[in-house]
Amino acid sequence: MASVRASWRIDAQGRLTVAVTDGGGPTRPLPATPSVTARGGRGLAIIRSLAKDWGVHDTVVGEVTVWAALSLQGAFATRVELTPDLPPSLTTGAGLSTRLPLPGFPDFDELP
Repeated sequence: MASVRASWRIDAQGRLTVAVTDGGGPTRPLPATPSVTARGGRGLAIIRSLAKDWGVHDTVVGEVTVWAALSLQGAFATRVELTPDLPPSLTTGAGLSTRLPLPGFPDFDELP
C-alpha cells in the first residue's frame, strides 16, 4: 500500500494551501462528474468549487500531489434559507425534518 502525505501552510495573504501526495493512479487526477450512485469520484469537483486555485504536480516518478489554495478571509459559509422556494408540501411544517441524522456521525449539537 502506498503512503499518503498531507501538508498545509498559511501564507501572508491569509491563504491556506493544502497538499496531499500519494502514489498516484493510472491517469492524471481530473475533476469528474460521477453518476449519482457512484461511491467516489467527487473529490476534485468539490475542491474546484471551493478553492481559489488548485493543481496537480506529478513530476516525481511514483508520486502525485494535488494541492488547493483556499482564502481564510471571509471564508465562512452563510446559511441560505431554501423554504421560500419550496412547495408547501416540502417545508418543515409538513412534518419533515430539515436535519436528517447520518448513521455513524454525531449530531452537530454534540460536537465541542
